[in-house]
Amino acid sequence: MAIKSAAANNEVFLQGTYLGIGINADGTLGSTKAAPTGLASDTATGLTRVGMIADLDGFGVGNKMVLNDVLLQGRAIEGFNIGYKTGGKTFVQSNLLLTGYSEVDGTLTNTSEKGVASASWNGQTTEKLAVSQKISLADDAKYIRIDVTLTNQSGAAMNDVRYMRSFDPDQSDKYATTNKIESQGVEGALVSAYLNATNPFFLYSNDDRAVASFYGFVNTDPYAAAAYDKAQAKGYTAKADQTLNLTFGLGTLGAGASTTITLYMGVTDNLKATIAQIDSREGATTPPRPVVNDAPDAVNDSFSLKQDASVTGNVLANDRDANGDALTALLKSGPANGTVSFSADGSFVYTAKAGFSGTDSFSYTASDGKATDVATVTLSIEAAPVVPPVVVPPVVTDLAGRAGTVVGTSSASETLSGKVGANSFFFDEGVTGNDRIVNFEKNDVLVFDKMLYDGNKDGIIALSGNVVSIDAPKSGDMLKIDGVSALRFLGIDDAGHAVYGDASVRPRGAKESTLADNTFSGDKGDKKKDVFFFDTALGADLGSDTINLFGKRDLIATTTKLADGNNDGIVTGDGGLFALGDGLGSIALKGSAGAAVSSIEFDGTVVRDNVTYYVYSLVGSTGTDASDLGF
Repeated sequence: MAIKSAAANNEVFLQGTYLGIGINADGTLGSTKAAPTGLASDTATGLTRVGMIADLDGFGVGNKMVLNDVLLQGRAIEGFNIGYKTGGKTFVQSNLLLTGYSEVDGTLTNTSEKGVASASWNGQTTEKLAVSQKISLADDAKYIRIDVTLTNQSGAAMNDVRYMRSFDPDQSDKYATTNKIESQGVEGALVSAYLNATNPFFLYSNDDRAVASFYGFVNTDPYAAAAYDKAQAKGYTAKADQTLNLTFGLGTLGAGASTTITLYMGVTDNLKATIAQIDSREGATTPPRPVVNDAPDAVNDSFSLKQDASVTGNVLANDRDANGDALTALLKSGPANGTVSFSADGSFVYTAKAGFSGTDSFSYTASDGKATDVATVTLSIEAAPVVPPVVVPPVVTDLAGRAGTVVGTSSASETLSGKVGANSFFFDEGVTGNDRIVNFEKNDVLVFDKMLYDGNKDGIIALSGNVVSIDAPKSGDMLKIDGVSALRFLGIDDAGHAVYGDASVRPRGAKESTLADNTFSGDKGDKKKDVFFFDTALGADLGSDTINLFGKRDLIATTTKLADGNNDGIVTGDGGLFALGDGLGSIALKGSAGAAVSSIEFDGTVVRDNVTYYVYSLVGSTGTDASDLGF
């Protein structure tokens, strides 16, 4: 019969005389949708999808099919795992779509031509290892050919590269198969699983970098001992429902280097004859011959940092080796105006000498183990800007006694107005008339000789028509505050006075520090965002506060900027203790695990109603910034 192919629903279907396959969007076998009209599927068991289906005397002729779809009976396991080591870490990414693993994105294309049906899939791992795969099916073949090219498109070598292809063959009436290691090593890696007495499924490669195995079920680790390092011997046999694997050990791929592997899988009625056909028709697959070594190319680097700061980098990131050899680095000469911590993998930390600005440099040697090259790293240290001192209102503990306090204790009705800056408006219950404040600012406070009436005791005093009753719940003196609709209780100062501020200043849902030693806590598990608010612009001592369980989702908001000596956006505490400003109080900060937090980062500012909010969070927190403040 003529070769057939079709593309539908981002999947490709290939069918020859004896074999048919469905390829999903991840480049692995097993379609998720029904085969297009005219292509065979395992209708005997009600399947319209296709994994791998075989009719060994030809589709539509001779006897009925004796085999079910080899892949889709039971749990469908087919796909690949790719592993490599770079930057001191090991990475493994898996595509076994029908088993739930889909970690390498790619694009599938029907590339069939006359006489050969084929599909190409191209993708890339997160560390920039490109994967180019082509699955081919000849008309008269009882196997498919899979060619895979791996190309390192990153700037660093990838070591101990592994490629693992896995397949679990099953039938509807039994999942256990008779599995056998037919050959290993220079004879080629061949593993078979007999679906019945005479028809085996097989995985095969004549690449001597391949190891055949069968073990486990959903195998996703190409570094597992059974996959490669402890190869099962030729002749090893067991009857079990286990997954068959071919694992390729591909060594090191330098930046820009590539390697290609070829493997075969299929269903046959004569394994020996089919393997002989593959070897004669397809030819042996061997790794490329070694070439004469070239010296690496070490490229000069440049980095910038601010005065009194550090910078990290990797000098090998842009270096190249024509042979694809892994490179190591050795410090050749150190910097004159700073210190450098240097590692063999090329990573470094440079710290400028205190107060130094200008240009510094150091040099290193790149080696591929046989030859070397030298490069220079230039550091540009930017002088710190001259930052004017932050002006903070003077701190007082008796807020009715600070300079500029506006006193409204006359029995006459008065119109009161404060000066520019943080003001206190003091009222004595016994001798206050019906007064009015015409310019009550966001950093001003009201000071009373006793607490205002708070019916629900929530600390918020709602004003009716901008008016608060000083003598409530009794009738008596009234105070109108232009532009203010509610007050918030800030605590009792050292003189025993009750202190209030404009309620609109507090962010919505925030836990606010008062004129006392407060203890706050985030939630266990850091499942929600907690905001802790410190109104430092009031110029009042907010006490020695503690925040427990401060997590990555939580925020601290102040109304003056916390001290940041080198202006790098990182505020460092003293043993977990952070100063709010001279005399403004402090925060003892403890993380989710109970340990003291050593530093926090500045996330930016929010300006609302002439109030500037400075927002901070844990260093390295993501998904949290100044925009999370609500009002």
